[in-house]
Amino acid sequence: MRAEQEGGVTLVVSAGLKNSIKSKSDASGFTVGTNKIYAATQQLGAKNRRITIRAKTSKGLVFQMEGRWIRKKQVNVRVNIPARPFLGLSDEDIEEIRGTLEDYFMED
Repeated sequence: MRAEQEGGVTLVVSAGLKNSIKSKSDASGFTVGTNKIYAATQQLGAKNRRITIRAKTSKGLVFQMEGRWIRKKQVNVRVNIPARPFLGLSDEDIEEIRGTLEDYFMED
């Protein structure tokens, strides 16, 4: 909704992940990847991941639990992060690769 309302792109703040994708190929095959530490979580998701949320100000985090207000400098929580694959081949990609290979092998 935010992306639609603000004219942005979903899950893109700086395009750092997109711009970090590198590829390498040689006679034995090819690899595609990134050096971003959060890339695997985005690609595969994470179940029951333990994370720490830290306050950005000296006032701390303020939240309500069981009717009481609580103030903490940090809290540890477990979260489920859905997979949001960004690497892979679409049907269109596969067709383009197939066409390129067919053209190459038909040149003989």
